[in-house]
Parts: sequence; C-alpha cells; structure tokens
Amino acid sequence: MNNRAKVGGILSIVAGSFGILSLFIFIFMAYFFQTIITSTDSNVLATPEEQAAFNMMSNIYIGVGATYATLGIFAVVSGVLALRRIYWGLALAGAISATMTFFPCGIAAVILVAMGKPEFDSEATPVVEPTLVSPSPVISSSPPDAS
Repeated sequence: MNNRAKVGGILSIVAGSFGILSLFIFIFMAYFFQTIITSTDSNVLATPEEQAAFNMMSNIYIGVGATYATLGIFAVVSGVLALRRIYWGLALAGAISATMTFFPCGIAAVILVAMGKPEFDSEATPVVEPTLVSPSPVISSSPPDAS
C-alpha cells in the first residue's frame, strides 16, 4: 500500500477540522456562561464570588477553544503537506497535533504518516534553483542602405 501518507494526510485534515469546529462549541459555552451571569430574571447567582467563577469559566472556555483551533489549523496545513508528500517532519508534527484535537483520527494519522516516510523520500520534489535571465540583445532598427 503506497498511499499511507495520503490517507494519513486526509485523517489529519479531518481531525484538524474537528479542532476548528470545537472553537465554535467552546465559544457557545462561553456565551452560555455569560448569559447566566447577566440574567436578570433569575436570582441564580447571588454572590459576586459565583459571578466571578462563571466569568472565569467563560474565559477558560475561550482559551481552550482558541488552543484547539490553533492545533486544528496546524493539523489541516500539515495534512495538506502530507497529501503533497513534502516536509515529512511538519506533516508528522501536524498529525501529532491532530491527536490533541480528535484522538481516533489523530492517532491513525500519526501511524500512517510515520509509516509513509519512504513515500516522502521517493517523491521528493526537486529544488529548482532560480536562474537569472539575461536580457535579449537590442536589435537596432536602422534603415537599410539604399544603394
């Protein structure tokens, strides 16, 4: 099976997408806590300590969501690198970060990208050196001799 890197890249993208999606879930939870704090209809939070605790919880949820989103974006980018079979080290690091966002897909991505290292080496894209193009000689447009 010579598509281990490709399947690992796809799994890394899927796990990274779950990480990005979790940002919205955590933002919803932070909004939920803020709604409880500012609720005037109920007397649920009687003391300022309870309000501070809910405010701290909403801040923690936003921080965790941002962390998951960052790991998810890195996993998606590294999944694309694994699909293109370039930069094996970054592809493996992104698969490891995919493990943090969605464990089942992430662990399979780590295994498949690690097993697909020979695919990265065999299909390495050659480095193209930039070459300077010399300007073409200027052709003078003098009129022909009329002799």
